[in-house]
Formats: sequence, C-alpha cells, structure tokens
Amino acid sequence: MPTVIKDLLGSKKFLVSFVAVLVWILGRFGFHIDEEALLTVLSPFYAYILAQGVADHGKEAAKINADAAPKAG
Repeated sequence: MPTVIKDLLGSKKFLVSFVAVLVWILGRFGFHIDEEALLTVLSPFYAYILAQGVADHGKEAAKINADAAPKAG
C-alpha cells in the first residue's frame, strides 16, 4: 500500500488531477464561481493531463520498439 501512494504522489498526471478536482470542489462549493469561469480555469489542467497521457503512451511505444529491434554488434 505505501508503494502505491508513493507512486501516485510521484505521478505528474495524478498531482494535476488532484489539483483540478480540488479547484473544481472549491469552485462549486466554496467560492461559488460561475461554471463558465470554472471551466476556463480547469481547461489547462485537462489539456495537460491529456497531453501527458499521449506523451507517456509514446514513451511506452518507443520502449517496445527499441526492445523489438535487432541489436547490432
């Protein structure tokens, strides 16, 4: 269990997701920000999470391709 928490806290996507949820909760229930302004604030968080997921997917694909390529030597 502690390693799972440690891994989550080391994940950029998790931290940004956590902050986005916190901002959403504060906007909806704490500061009473209208929905359009809240969406404007949260959009960069969503874009970052999506872009980081695409980048991570590309890294995994590169690792798989590198492992599958014949080694010269």
